[in-house]
Amino acid sequence: MGKARDDNKKLVYIGFGSIVVEDPTELTRAVVEAVLASDVRCILNKGWSERLGSKNSKEIEMELPCEIYNSGNIPHDWLFTQIDAAVHHGGSGTTGASLRFGLPTI
Repeated sequence: MGKARDDNKKLVYIGFGSIVVEDPTELTRAVVEAVLASDVRCILNKGWSERLGSKNSKEIEMELPCEIYNSGNIPHDWLFTQIDAAVHHGGSGTTGASLRFGLPTI
């Protein structure tokens, strides 16, 4: 987070919570491409979906660019006071937290 602030880039949380996607490999690649194209920094929380064949949500299954930090589970109440936007699956916990902290949310 400090590096994102030092280089004046927006910091975006991307989380998938309990959603399970059909092609997690493709979704992960799409997230990487979107983050790089948007010129932001990202905190990625993979949630329950397997990403690139791994079942461990904290394991980095592919080399991620320095713009993306794979966080594993992280408390929204702590994190959402320090980020600029949230992209998530629309679950009640993440939606409630993003609204409570006034975050732009997709």
